[in-house]
Amino acid sequence: MRNPRESNQFLGKVARIPGWANDNTWVYDSLYFSGQPRKQRMVIPDRAELEKSGYSPTDSNKQPVATKSQWLTVGYFKFQGAMNAREEVAA
Repeated sequence: MRNPRESNQFLGKVARIPGWANDNTWVYDSLYFSGQPRKQRMVIPDRAELEKSGYSPTDSNKQPVATKSQWLTVGYFKFQGAMNAREEVAA
């Protein structure tokens, strides 16, 4: 297997995709959106592309989210869950 790319190369490539960004943004520590949000570096996909694919972020009560921080928090936890499931399958 080849060596993985450095993160700065990956983030630079993402930044050149129209509508996508890598940025420090505000996310919550849980899907309850309580407390103060914290800064987190994230790859932020084009929202229109996600919606076109059928992805619709919802909160822990299956209600549509209201703010960008809530939307990104849901995406953060869904991605984290997918990566954990991938690791379990590989083990």
